[in-house]
Amino acid sequence: MGAYTYSQELWRKKQSHVMYFLLRVGCLALLPTFRTPLDWGIQPSIYQIHVRCGPHESPVPKAATYSKSTPHGVKRLNGLTKIPCANSEVILSIHSIKSSEEILTQWITKPIHKHREMQGLTPAGHKNHGLGRAHRFHHTISGSHCAAYRRRNSPQLRHDG
Repeated sequence: MGAYTYSQELWRKKQSHVMYFLLRVGCLALLPTFRTPLDWGIQPSIYQIHVRCGPHESPVPKAATYSKSTPHGVKRLNGLTKIPCANSEVILSIHSIKSSEEILTQWITKPIHKHREMQGLTPAGHKNHGLGRAHRFHHTISGSHCAAYRRRNSPQLRHDG
């Protein structure tokens, strides 16, 4: 199957998850002269992504929602698919478009690297690691951010005496 035939078949199935995601996302690889806010330099895994947020039209023919309830409507659908990314920096956020710089890498798709946020490997998870601020900690008062920062960043010197 050629590329044209593939794209033609893709456009015929407008309600598929693939098309729904592609219609929301515009993705550009960064140019070599572009200075990034994340300061990673130019790498093949850094992209600038524009995502249309909020309610937008469902791609149904003639705006007819068959087999749905009467007040279901066409205009009140929110985005369901999220972009898996290693790190991100929001560049621009206006009414209906959120533009951010994302680091999308191939190694993140391996099964051993799934759910990095659960293991405390992302920046947000690393700050809350060991504080009891996540799933299964509903009835506990958590630890201290300041004490955890002080414990991690103070020198631990062995005393042999």
